[in-house]
Amino acid sequence: MKSVDKKQVLVIGLDGFPYTLANCLMDEGIMPNFKSLLEEGTFSQMDSIYPTVSNVAWTSYQTGKNPGKFGVYGFAELTPELDLYIPNSTNCKSKTIQEIISENGKRVISLGVPGTYPPRPINGITVGGFLSPALEKAVDPESILPELRKTGYMVDINPMKARESLEFFKEENMKVFDGRVKTLFNLWDSQEWDLFTIHFMDTDRMGHFMFRFLDSNESESINHAYYMNFFRKIDELIGEVKEKLNDNITLVILSDHGFCRIKKEVQLNRWLQDRGYLAFSRPPAHDLDFEAISPESKAFALVPGKIYLMREGKWKGGQVTAAEYDGLREEIIKKLTEFNEVGSPVCKKVLKREEAIFGPYLDNAPDIIIDPHDGYDLKAGLKKNQIFETGPLSGMHTYYDAMLYLQGTQAINKRPVVYDVPATILNLLDIPIPEDFDGVSLND
Repeated sequence: MKSVDKKQVLVIGLDGFPYTLANCLMDEGIMPNFKSLLEEGTFSQMDSIYPTVSNVAWTSYQTGKNPGKFGVYGFAELTPELDLYIPNSTNCKSKTIQEIISENGKRVISLGVPGTYPPRPINGITVGGFLSPALEKAVDPESILPELRKTGYMVDINPMKARESLEFFKEENMKVFDGRVKTLFNLWDSQEWDLFTIHFMDTDRMGHFMFRFLDSNESESINHAYYMNFFRKIDELIGEVKEKLNDNITLVILSDHGFCRIKKEVQLNRWLQDRGYLAFSRPPAHDLDFEAISPESKAFALVPGKIYLMREGKWKGGQVTAAEYDGLREEIIKKLTEFNEVGSPVCKKVLKREEAIFGPYLDNAPDIIIDPHDGYDLKAGLKKNQIFETGPLSGMHTYYDAMLYLQGTQAINKRPVVYDVPATILNLLDIPIPEDFDGVSLND
């Protein structure tokens, strides 16, 4: 029997849903249920994290910390031998709020949050995020798998097939969304929980594949209608959630970053190569063949906007000495600040790693982090012949335009950052906030 008086927090994660877009859709009558919630809480524009990518931002949500305290910096990283790997939950070197809440005798459900595969042991249920290889490998405990199959839960769309066919994307995107909604309400009613976090990657996918259809025009009216109808479905979900809430449940809705239209993809490794900072021992076999990098190289780039200097003792073949490091980094930063496309600057901010990141794992962070101007999507292919390209995607991440809705709080006295949310959740559940958190509670 469920307790009728315990405190609970329900978190809806809408990946990459911009604050500015949410306001526009509310004003246009597309999201009336969301708009009605604003009378019951605070809706704020929120900053993401550097590097601005979903698995880093959601790990920041889970840990209450900046990446320098948990040691994950992107979807793709390199070993010192220049072997590419995909970080997962085992690479996160910090305790998560799911674990903290479990240790305090409470129960957690976490569905689809990036960075949760493979599932780490908690008191409750975890279904790993979109990089999980298969649903049956992403679920803990396994006993919940039949329930997920019954409700049509899917880990993700096939993003490579989606690049080839917009119609495939639209159909699969809706299937993933519908399955996740059914699972939310099934587990809400059938399971005990104190914190329930459900993550929707679908909003991020909409941004990447369909952001250009936000603007209505006659030739693209069908795709514009799909875009609007998808967010109507998000709003219907919010309306159903609102109907099920009681006085003991606090609703939190957030995104991890914003989105904007892409003007050009920018190939940073081509930029480094053209300026003599990157060379190859042999022609790269493919765009991710970092083992082809020559020891003569001074720097290389990874997505999104991360530049690493080939430091001696850090990277295989690295020859940048400690004495050379500062001068070389300043030189590259200066050139990046002057980098433009026909007079239009590419880089809004060019940060030294210690200007954006701090903590015990700073040494593994990118040496330079770039926050681009809206429209310039920073890429890192190794077989590119030109710096500026046009690709299949129409939307890109932004640092500054994430959003946060916090029910029951009427004022926030600071601009929130994504790592403030877990501190707020712990406070709502009357659990002490760890001293090593970077985030602070927003509902004090």
